[in-house]
Amino acid sequence: MTIQNPEPNPPQGFWVHYADEEDVTSHLFCGEHHDASAVCPNCNKPLLLFLELDASDQRLGIPARSYVRVPLYYCWTCDLSQALFAYKLNPQGSIQILKFRSGSQQKDFPYPDYPHWFPGAQVCLIALSHEEQAAVGVLNSSACIEQILQIEEQTPELARPRHQVGGEPLLLQGWPDHICPSCGKQAPLLASIGNDCLDSRGLAGYDFVQVLFTFCRECDVVMASNACD
Repeated sequence: MTIQNPEPNPPQGFWVHYADEEDVTSHLFCGEHHDASAVCPNCNKPLLLFLELDASDQRLGIPARSYVRVPLYYCWTCDLSQALFAYKLNPQGSIQILKFRSGSQQKDFPYPDYPHWFPGAQVCLIALSHEEQAAVGVLNSSACIEQILQIEEQTPELARPRHQVGGEPLLLQGWPDHICPSCGKQAPLLASIGNDCLDSRGLAGYDFVQVLFTFCRECDVVMASNACD
């Protein structure tokens, strides 16, 4: 039986922008975290925090739970990045790792002296316009090569993975096949993380790579996998 990809949740897409001084936001991008439960089982070091969403932001439609943050964790420096990574959000903000690929650390990957964490910053969520969302949809299809070439020429910033929450992001390898290890259902897409950060080397060292996060709201399970072009 073929499992249909659920609609992104939230359906509206939001770009992740660094916050200005006048912005009031509690969403955080990168930074050093101190969650003792968020440790890579292969590297035995803190998982890399990409984004920490404020669950009380009503635009995200996250059910009221005992946790107040939805952290998006990953690890680039071991075999964990080679398969689906899944963890459950527990009360008071801790996590329980449910699924990962065990293996060794990868030396000098994604690049030499890869940091344990990246500089943090407050970020705000800016809604994609109807035109931007439509353009991303065209880029994800191969229906009209002329339209795709036109978008890539006129708005090249849309033709590479960007940090996005909700909606349909640019998908380098199609929709992620993320089956929740708790309920067995396909989880809706929550966020896409690209390469940009406050370190000039980038999160992955290559602009055409992304980490896709899905979120099973019934089970409070976050899943992640990467794709590249």
